[in-house]
Amino acid sequence: MADGERGAVSRATEWRRINELFHAALERPRTERDAFLEGACADRPALRREIEALILAYETDPDFLEHGVDLVRLLVPEGQPRDHTHAAAHDDTRPLAAGSRLGRYVIEQELGRGGMGVVYLARDGQLNRSVAIKLLPAAVADDQVRRARLRREAQAAAALSHPGIATVHALEEADGVLFIVSEYVRGQTLRDELEASGPVRGDELLETALDIARALAAAHRQGVIHRDLKPENVVRTEHGIKIVDFGLAQLTTDPRAELPARLTRSGMVVGTPAYMSPEQLRGEEADQRCDQFGFGLLVYELAAGRHPFGGTDVATTWARILRDEATPLVSDDAVVVQLQPLIARCLAKDPAERFHTTDDLVSAIVAAGRLSAVALAKVDRHSPAEAARPTNPALVTSSSVAGPPQPAPRMWWEVHQIVVSLVYGLMLWPMWMVRPHVASGTGRTLLLVALVAVVAVAASLRLNLAFTSRCYPAALRLQRRRVSGLVRLADWAFGVLLLVGAAIVGNADVELTALLVGVAIGASVAFLFIEPATAHAALDGLQDRTAE
Repeated sequence: MADGERGAVSRATEWRRINELFHAALERPRTERDAFLEGACADRPALRREIEALILAYETDPDFLEHGVDLVRLLVPEGQPRDHTHAAAHDDTRPLAAGSRLGRYVIEQELGRGGMGVVYLARDGQLNRSVAIKLLPAAVADDQVRRARLRREAQAAAALSHPGIATVHALEEADGVLFIVSEYVRGQTLRDELEASGPVRGDELLETALDIARALAAAHRQGVIHRDLKPENVVRTEHGIKIVDFGLAQLTTDPRAELPARLTRSGMVVGTPAYMSPEQLRGEEADQRCDQFGFGLLVYELAAGRHPFGGTDVATTWARILRDEATPLVSDDAVVVQLQPLIARCLAKDPAERFHTTDDLVSAIVAAGRLSAVALAKVDRHSPAEAARPTNPALVTSSSVAGPPQPAPRMWWEVHQIVVSLVYGLMLWPMWMVRPHVASGTGRTLLLVALVAVVAVAASLRLNLAFTSRCYPAALRLQRRRVSGLVRLADWAFGVLLLVGAAIVGNADVELTALLVGVAIGASVAFLFIEPATAHAALDGLQDRTAE
């Protein structure tokens, strides 16, 4: 027997053990359960935690087993075989080598693997464009009912047209393989950003939340639900936010399937357990409000840097989603404070207590953003009617209307970029005046070429950042991360070149020397002290200007 088969058999045995101990514990009085589990799981603390999490979920909702929750999925980490059937479903898709063809598509590289299949970056030979190809398990291709449902939902997802949603191009079949072709989105996922930079604050948090909500609202108006909204499925591109895998979360789920360990009666949960709504975990019918719950989880994690229901394992997290209320966000960031009420509403256990429509959620975010001059002035490019839609007065505090808006910190940061670029450009003339004092012709050429190159790089990048901040604010953080090192290097080089010019001129022209030294010192103070402060304010929004 191969190692993979032995592992699958071992895990199947463990499922049966969990099932037996779970029901045996339920049959005992609560006062005896600890002693029973202590004896039954003496050398298996992880096993005991799983069983205790299931018991906790049962006590929260005694009918959860009747609703068809896939406990196996909750208890087995992603990527590990769950039984012979599940392992085969993933193993039937052999890896495709770079350069191989699938219909008209040329495979370039594997992008990732998940519960729904393998994703590849490929080249469309006919249209000469990069696409993402998701190969679906053979269990879907061989089931006519699921294929028909897959085609219907893929067609619905393909009909979506919104800048915040990755486009689904086609559902195709080649060489006996069923696959979905969609837009290849370049950028960083919000998960990558959280791991690299920590929580998102201020205006950036507001803009990110608003862009995600608008994309969700556009899809919901077309009757398409995501069902698996999480940081991994939201990508920040150079032009803003894009949600990927839209409307495809449940396409490979067979509603008639039965679990091998008989932990449920029928049905499967759809989505990532840690980011599912209570109704999804219970296997109930989910509508657009399940995406609102996922949105609340996502924005909470962006603001806090942690999952609101995070546990030591998936089963514990699942139990907390069913039972616990999320701890309210406590922050000195005015945007986080204003978003907290609508996050709490999105995380309501009862879907009826969430927003009636996702358009209402968008309106609530706009209302919550009235503290921010950037958010207040931002023109909605996607649905102009939002500006006229009534907002929820309960979310508009006295501080949000107490006087005229103050200049946004990001505006000052943009002004700083423009002013510095102008100063750098203007200093080309004084440095030109250094030429007569350089004895070597080669030295004169090198000095001027170096200065022009440094000014061109620094000014171009700074003006690009100012443009990005003004036109694509959601992409500012990513763009700054890309170019900040080069900008800082150009700043240092600019100051050094000015000092070199001052040293060359010396006493021959005291006024020119003083000008070069003074600007070099001023530039150093600006990029060492002034710019970090304005950049902090631009990225963290209004956290230092809370409501009075």
